[in-house]
Amino acid sequence: MLIAKDNDVQNPGSVVMIAPDEVITDLRSVQQTLKTGKISMGNPSIQSVGGEQPHLGIAINFPLKDRQNITQGVVGIFIDLENLSKKLNSNEYSFFNDDYRILLSEDLIISSHPNKDLLVKNFSSAINQKNDNTLIDAIKNRQNGVFSFIDYEGQENLVAVTNFEIGYRTGIFWNILALAPIDSIYANVYKLNYIILGCSIIILLILTLVLFFYIHRNITTRITNISNHLYKFFRALQHKGEYPSNLKPRFNDEFGQMAVAINENIQKTQKGLEQDTKAVEQSVATAKEIEAGNLTARITE
Repeated sequence: MLIAKDNDVQNPGSVVMIAPDEVITDLRSVQQTLKTGKISMGNPSIQSVGGEQPHLGIAINFPLKDRQNITQGVVGIFIDLENLSKKLNSNEYSFFNDDYRILLSEDLIISSHPNKDLLVKNFSSAINQKNDNTLIDAIKNRQNGVFSFIDYEGQENLVAVTNFEIGYRTGIFWNILALAPIDSIYANVYKLNYIILGCSIIILLILTLVLFFYIHRNITTRITNISNHLYKFFRALQHKGEYPSNLKPRFNDEFGQMAVAINENIQKTQKGLEQDTKAVEQSVATAKEIEAGNLTARITE
């Protein structure tokens, strides 16, 4: 048995040999490849090989066959999933607050999860019991989609499920679940509602101000002008002032027509009063002439 470890997969020259360990041959996936002669992939597990620190990983095994196609050995690789788990739940892939991702093996063993206490546990038994079997059945049937889900903390989430095949035509399918709290997903919708509400209030205030100035300019001011005009006219009737000049209507609406009617009636009244004044003055003058002895004096107007 030969076991090698790559201490730095990013750079060459970091492969070292470590002591043989029966942990490798005892792996169920290794035994499966030896028996079936087929490529196998084990479930995630935490293993300590050759006295090294325990690591979470998966074993992928390939059979070594002789010319008679008989399996004589296994070449395998144990992939450390810790770096993958960190990458999977980094902020780089976050779109919502408090969202996270879960990686499940074909047998629903949790391979990546923010809560390390749930690693290598079966997803079916680790989830909140308030959930029904909808999500589990969808995963088992390789059905992609978005489902409602209550996580282990009791928080309501939406979860997007995607299954993918490991390798080419291996028949081994894993699943990745992306979860986000419903409140976080709809946070932008709530924010948009507040923005729309704020804009509506501002627009309403603007319309109110526009309406106020319109009423003040086109109704209140014009009513005040007509009222002042009539007040001056009544003062003139009482000989307390001069007759006002004609109103100048700006629009041919009800107020404009009212102003025209007032102008016409004031002019008629003013003309009638002037005629009455002349008649009175002529009557007084005629009376004085008659009083002076001119019996032929007459009122001519």
